[in-house]
Parts: sequence; C-alpha cells; structure tokens
Amino acid sequence: MWVITILSFLLHLGAGLLDAECAPGQEQCHIHRPHYIYDVKTVISAQSSLYLNNILHCTQHLCEVNLIAPTVTLDVNSHVTAAIVNVIADEVYIDGIINTDGRGHASDQGEGPGSIPISLYDGAIGGGYNGPGRTRCHGSSLGSSVQFGEGEFGDEVEGISNFQHHVGSGGGQGRTDEVQGGRGGGAIAINASTLIVLNGRLSANGQPGMPGVDGSCDGGGGGSGGSITVSAPVITGSGYAAATGAKGGMTFDGRPTGSANCWGNKEYGSPGGSAEGGRIVMITPSVHHAIDMTVKGGVQNEWTCVDGGDGHIFYSNTQYYDRRPTGQPAT
Repeated sequence: MWVITILSFLLHLGAGLLDAECAPGQEQCHIHRPHYIYDVKTVISAQSSLYLNNILHCTQHLCEVNLIAPTVTLDVNSHVTAAIVNVIADEVYIDGIINTDGRGHASDQGEGPGSIPISLYDGAIGGGYNGPGRTRCHGSSLGSSVQFGEGEFGDEVEGISNFQHHVGSGGGQGRTDEVQGGRGGGAIAINASTLIVLNGRLSANGQPGMPGVDGSCDGGGGGSGGSITVSAPVITGSGYAAATGAKGGMTFDGRPTGSANCWGNKEYGSPGGSAEGGRIVMITPSVHHAIDMTVKGGVQNEWTCVDGGDGHIFYSNTQYYDRRPTGQPAT
C-alpha cells in the first residue's frame, strides 16, 4: 500500500511541476523533467519559445497533446508519447521523438477496422486505414494462405484532395475476446508558418495482433498505421517518419498455419491478417529534405502469411495552409 501511495504522490508531483514550468501565459516554457499527463486533452503553450528535453507521456486512451508557441524545440533527449500530437508554431525543430505507436483505435474499432475470422479456416482480418481491412490468412491442415486485399477507400480514389487525418484502426479480434487485434497507430500533425527541421523521429505505427490461445487458436489482426501530416513553407532535415501497419498474431502453437488444439483437435487455425500502412502528408511549396519515410503494410514473417497493403505518401504544394499561433499576417 505504501508503494502505491508514494507512486501516486510522485505522479501528482510531476503534474504540479509541469504547471510550474509551463503555466499559461508564460514567455518561455522549458520542460526539463519527466511528466505524466492524465487529461484527455492538454495544451502546453508559451509566448515565445517552448523547449522540451525530457519525457512527456500521456496516460489516457486516445489522449491529445498540443504544443503551441512561436518556436517549438524538441531536443535529442525529448520523447513525447500520446495518441494525438499537434505542434503549431512559426518554427519547429525536432531532434527527439514523437511516438504514437499503438495509441490509435482498439481492436475492431476505427474508420477501417479489422474483424473476427469469417470462416472456420480464416484468421482475424487486419485493420485498414480508411475502409474496412480485408487482409486475412486462410489456413487449414494443408497450410494454404491467400491475401484477399488491402484496406479500401470506398469507390473513390484516395488522394490529397480527400485525405483524412485520423488515428489508425484496430485489427480484428480472434475467435474470442481473449485474442485482441492490435491497436492502430496514432496521429501527428506538425504545422509551422515558416520552417520545420526534422532530424528526429515521428512514429505512428500500428500494434501487432495478439497470438492465439488454447481454445481460440487464431491470431488477432494487426493494427493499421496512423497518420502524419507535416506542413510548412520549408521542410528540411534528415529524420525519420513512419506510419506502418502491423503484422497479425501467430496461432496458438506458433505454426504458420494449422494448429492442433483448436476445435476438437482438428488442425484448423490461422494467423491474424497483417494491417494496411497509414498515411504521411507533406504540405509545402518547397521541400529540401532527406527525411526517410515509410508507410509499409504489416510484413509477412515466420507466422504471418502475407503482407498488408502499403499506405500512401502524399505531397502537396497547393494546399499549404498557414496556422500562425501568434496571428501575425503573412509576409
């Protein structure tokens, strides 16, 4: 009991320290200590500069963190974790990490959720980003496996004009709720009125599905990648941005297809389907960067039968939008 009491005291102390370092209306906000955030939505702002060089962790499901100042800097020691992270500034410098991996929608939820196995021989379906996920493994004692397709966007071709920024979808659960699909990746939006320098990492990857269990042998579907939007007149740097889909969970006994203890000792059971990759959008009239970007679907491995569909990377120099936090007119 005393351990819980001390832990609670330290966590509340952390919240108080954040208020002390970044009280509303302060000229500068420098976060040098680790902080845990308990609100569903948090705004951290400063009149001139916001500087972070430690951990900022949001504990709530689908929680949102907003960092707003004319200059926002995340140094190499910074690590921001939440479901949704928005940065609004004139200039943004990122050498640290913004991590929303597995912080999106839960199993069977979201804009393109996976679903439970649709037949005795199928594994759970991996998540899609916009439309329902359709990637699944088809297993039997013969060990066959096929891919039925990736997530879809209705009958409309997806592009920058109809891009939707949101967190990723969860993979389908297995035969029972003991085997959950992986959560989708989160959503990151970086908006600057002049410059973004990205030498760190932006991450919105999906979470792998759970492995099967005795009596519910099929693995859960992987969670889809989330969304990363970067918008500024100039974007530069040599960092990394990823919104990948996750692999499905393995069968109960770890075999690629066919499990011996699933349904009355019949050799049925399949791994969960891998998920679709997410979306990365660069909105800028001038791009001079060496940023490594990936929206790969969940990758086939020793137990996942096929890859999930890849996501999309969009560029636009016509839909750049100015969101100056200070309300200054464009020059």
